Amino acid sequence: SGITLMQLIDTNTFKNIMMNFSNLNVKDIAIQYAIFSGNVNKLIMIIISFAVAIGQTQVPILSNAFGKNDQILQQKLIQNNLVMFLVVMLPSVIGVIIVASPLYTVFYGYDPLGTYLLQISCVMAFILGLYFILYTSLQALGHHKTAILGLLIGIFVKMILQVPMLAVFGTQGAIFSTTIAFIVTNILYIFKLKKNNLVSIKQVFLSSKYIFFNTVTMGVFSTSAYYIFSNKIDLQNRAHSLLTLGLVAVIGGVIYLSMGIKNGVVQLVLGSDLKKRKAI
Repeated sequence: SGITLMQLIDTNTFKNIMMNFSNLNVKDIAIQYAIFSGNVNKLIMIIISFAVAIGQTQVPILSNAFGKNDQILQQKLIQNNLVMFLVVMLPSVIGVIIVASPLYTVFYGYDPLGTYLLQISCVMAFILGLYFILYTSLQALGHHKTAILGLLIGIFVKMILQVPMLAVFGTQGAIFSTTIAFIVTNILYIFKLKKNNLVSIKQVFLSSKYIFFNTVTMGVFSTSAYYIFSNKIDLQNRAHSLLTLGLVAVIGGVIYLSMGIKNGVVQLVLGSDLKKRKAI
């Protein structure tokens, strides 16, 4: 997949570039590479798996609509999938950013660098998740050349940016270069979908206004709860971090779900799922 190819670029270039452009010794470079490519990547793949699940579910449904040559249905399905993506990914990304420190500590021990890399990787995870949704949509609708071309352009952007990003920003530069590369790819994919009247970005945002509102509200309450707990609990301790992680997750989840029920986001998701089943 495209994500695996980007990781291969990091694997084959990171150490040599850092040795030439940083003041870190070989051991420190190896440690930082292990943190961002191993520890952090394993955690953000949990977030990306949500998008993968949505993307894989949509393939047979979109293919069926493509077979019927029903462009209106294709547009509705793609827009519903993007809304579903936002429903799941926005709170997941914001939530992990908020609890990045205890989450990383629970799995790998307390590490400020690991926490920071996890937080910026969450933004990358959102972009990667969007890429997977758009890529599978194009593939399901027969736009295979566009899907492959967009990915190749993204890989080219990654290769061009890898050296300057690592030279300027250090380890996080690899994350920045991957994020920018997939942003370029996603823009190309969205342009193709819009050109074929298969998506209305305005409509997606209008349908998602309560999702953004619910996410921001959840973020405010979760951040407040996190800072209250972090001032009373030693987050360098794994058990304390696990307790904080659980409490903040429950508070954020309850707020997001209750608001979703109140302002119709849950019904919107259930309605999208029902429409998909009818389309099969």
